[in-house]
Amino acid sequence: MAGGKVREPKEATTLPEKDYQDLRSTIQYLAGIHGVETMWGLFGWLATELDWNSLTRWEVGETILTGLKLANGSKVDDYVASYEHYLECDNVSSALGFNRVSFYAISEGWTSGEENKKDHSLYIIVKNGVLEAAENAGAPMKPLPLQAFFDSVPKDHREKLPVEQMTADFQFDGHAYRAIFTDVHLKRRRSEHVGVRECSFLLLEK
Repeated sequence: MAGGKVREPKEATTLPEKDYQDLRSTIQYLAGIHGVETMWGLFGWLATELDWNSLTRWEVGETILTGLKLANGSKVDDYVASYEHYLECDNVSSALGFNRVSFYAISEGWTSGEENKKDHSLYIIVKNGVLEAAENAGAPMKPLPLQAFFDSVPKDHREKLPVEQMTADFQFDGHAYRAIFTDVHLKRRRSEHVGVRECSFLLLEK
């Protein structure tokens, strides 16, 4: 720290995978709870050309870690592209046949907290780019079978997609679900697999 601001290191530093992810998650959490603009006071000098008010939580995390010359010790999870899509506002999807609807807003290192309420179908988090779920926060987590859906999302920067391309039907623990995504922020690894940075969606359960 120098003058109330975090000082840029002279040399690049490679952090262990867990330390890097923990630091990024902490930054994303603080930005999500207190607002992205609150990070400007400590880190704004790292990228003065950016409009910090328009950055998302994960963009702030990446910007700060890059500015501090911090690198991820694991190269297995390196990402070569990021892109995001939103549901077209005039699109609708039928909820006939479903008995419960829950809304989720989730990102790496931060969730809305709504997943813990009893009226939600599942407890869901993002871990290493994968949506994992359980009946409650204390139960063992398992990946949701949504990788094929995320892999099918166009790998470009079109902002809006029709509901057909933002909807996924799947089975999990003996129940049938439909996820209607209102927004998805994705990342593509060097291995071409797609990971989730953050997303919001309606979850319908039969």
